[in-house]
Amino acid sequence: MTKRSTKQLRYWEGEFGNAYLQRNSDPKLFAKRKPFFKKLLDSHPDILSVLEVGSNIGGNLNVLHSINPQLNLTAIEPNAKAAAVVKRTLPEVTIYHQSIFDCDWHNAFDLVFTCGVLIHIANQDLKETLSKIYNASKKYILTIEYYSPRREQIIYRGLSDALFKRPYNKEWQTVFPKLQLIESGKRIAKPIGQDEPGRWWLFKKPNTKK
Repeated sequence: MTKRSTKQLRYWEGEFGNAYLQRNSDPKLFAKRKPFFKKLLDSHPDILSVLEVGSNIGGNLNVLHSINPQLNLTAIEPNAKAAAVVKRTLPEVTIYHQSIFDCDWHNAFDLVFTCGVLIHIANQDLKETLSKIYNASKKYILTIEYYSPRREQIIYRGLSDALFKRPYNKEWQTVFPKLQLIESGKRIAKPIGQDEPGRWWLFKKPNTKK
């Protein structure tokens, strides 16, 4: 269990999160993202260490490892079953069973990213979450999330407080005005059986060099 608790975290730590794991365990869901991640790493060869915030079973990290086995990969995951899968199946990943709220890294990873995770952070907890991610990153922050031009709270699998669409480029640059948006785009892959997070944004922290 995590030290810092929120209503949304309790969803993901429990049966709601376990059900998500079952729905999102097909390797094809992650393999189709390989071209996106390969282009990212090819374009930014200074990315040597990566933290994924909310890794689920580690599918994205497995893809990253397949592209560059020399990457130093770390993950945090609040769901115990998902974290156990990462530990059992991906020995190349350092996995922590905890949430972003309980992390205190500073300039520790070249890239810190989320994929469909910030959408499950409530508005009152978003600034703290972004700050934790920002502090953990040495250079780059990648945000892959559902987009809306304004904040929207969406009913998700019967819950009215589990999914939040936002303009994440604006959310980031409101909290960190000097954060540089260097790339952005729409879906990172074509959907297979389900939707993909709708937008992505790659930011670079100020005063960092390749």
